[in-house]
Amino acid sequence: MRTREDKGALNLPPHLSKELASLSPPPSGRSGGASIFLVSEDGASIYSASPVAREEFPDEDVTTRGAISIGRRLMDPLAELVKIDPKSIGVGQYQHDVDQSKLKHSLDQTVMSCVNQVGVNLNTASLHLLTYVSGLGPALARNIIDYRREHGPFTSRAQLKKVKRLGDTAFQQCAGFLRIPDAKNPLDNSAVHPESYHIVEQMAKDLKCTIKDLIGNKKLLAEIDVKRYSPPPLRKERGVSSPTPPKGGEEPHPTSPKREECLCAHERIRAL
Repeated sequence: MRTREDKGALNLPPHLSKELASLSPPPSGRSGGASIFLVSEDGASIYSASPVAREEFPDEDVTTRGAISIGRRLMDPLAELVKIDPKSIGVGQYQHDVDQSKLKHSLDQTVMSCVNQVGVNLNTASLHLLTYVSGLGPALARNIIDYRREHGPFTSRAQLKKVKRLGDTAFQQCAGFLRIPDAKNPLDNSAVHPESYHIVEQMAKDLKCTIKDLIGNKKLLAEIDVKRYSPPPLRKERGVSSPTPPKGGEEPHPTSPKREECLCAHERIRAL
């Protein structure tokens, strides 16, 4: 964000700098001036003439659609950019010289990786954004939109299982990337997968705090000994793997998920 006072740092074109300089200063007694934001318009013209834009704004012309798209990019860049072909935003001067199918696959994978890393608000995400969530696709994304329209906002990730044709496999793949900000369970708004909720719940119980208190609390997170929540290592006996008995008469922890699962849950809670 920049204001009129530091517009020189924006490297604006001369004609735009002249226009900004001609703006009247704010009335006496009022603080600040107009804020200036620079938003890339790459691909905006492609979006404005696309079927997606016509579906969203059937009564607007291409200029208005493009302006709306640029404004949305300022609010939520990822949600808006997924609506256009990645090649339209410019990926290098040699993009037309490489194998186009391989380029499309690579760009699609990159977009999907970005979407899943950031996460998606389950109650506000568009059809196009949901399509890039791991485990979903156009059909399931449409079913989620339809369910949301019919039943209202999702209140928990478990409700995803009620979506038409969204089975256990799809749920396992997509649940960790879909967030519900106002969910009763704060883990539904985290990167922790529902399969690992019990680990975090046990961690909170052992620290005598709530999950909400644990999330983002560096002091409490530093007290967690991940090894306590890992299963004992396996030892082979006559060709059969069996848990190695605890040393020193220690009792195994009641929670015994995979070590990788413990580490993953702990790191994702730490990142919140």
